[in-house]
Formats: sequence, structure tokens, C-alpha cells
Amino acid sequence: MHHVAGSIYAEEHDTYDAERHLTLGTKESVDLLARLEYDWYTADDSHTAALYAARAVFPYLLVGNIRDASNSLQLFTTRLSESNKSLSIQNIMSGNTSIGLYPSLPLLNFLSLLLLAIQKGSADLFRQLKSHYVIHIKEAG
Repeated sequence: MHHVAGSIYAEEHDTYDAERHLTLGTKESVDLLARLEYDWYTADDSHTAALYAARAVFPYLLVGNIRDASNSLQLFTTRLSESNKSLSIQNIMSGNTSIGLYPSLPLLNFLSLLLLAIQKGSADLFRQLKSHYVIHIKEAG
């Protein structure tokens, strides 16, 4: 039901209502939400990418859906790197997980590392992340 409602709102470019429903939708909702946020981002400044990615990641985290939070970020960053070939990306491995870090987009790195910290269940890692990115987080509001 939520996926259908979110899809209708997305078609009508009613992003706020689409977000609410897609977050509670199905596995198929993740792709639609990431695409919606990315399309919305393309109308803004390039340095704001993380703000739009976070609009998909945080609601999934709030409902305890780490899988879809991770998938939405991956879909968003894939589109971002495919559309911006000149964007510098550094790939790092942590166990079985590969993370792309963007030197020019620190808050996007924060989202990636936050998801990793949550998956590992590490409060200490979260505190380190928060203190490392505090300036960028405050700038974002």
C-alpha cells in the first residue's frame, strides 16, 4: 500500500509525501526513493549531495531498516558517480564491505561510515565519527 501511494506521489512530484510512504514501502521502494532524492538533488548545488542522500538514509534508520538505508545510499552514490565522472572516489575495504569515500563530499562519507558503525554495533565508532565530522554536521544544520 505504501509503495503504491509513494509511487503516485513521486509521479506527481510531491516529494515530501512520497518520502513518507516509500520509507514504509517494499524492497522496490528503495530504488524509487533513491532515484527521487537523486533527481531532486540534481536541481541543487553539487556540494549538497549528502543532504539528499540523507533524506533516504535517515528515515530507514529511524524505522530500524539498516538494509534499505544501506541500499538507498548505494543506489544514490552509484548514480552520483555515474553522472559525475570527474568526481574523485577512494574505495576502502572493511571486512566484506567496500565503501566509497568522496574527498570533496565529507557528509556523504559520514553517511557511509555511520552505516558501517551501525552494522558493527559500535557506539565508540559512532562517537569518533560524530566528533570528526562535527563541523560539517553543524554547517548542514
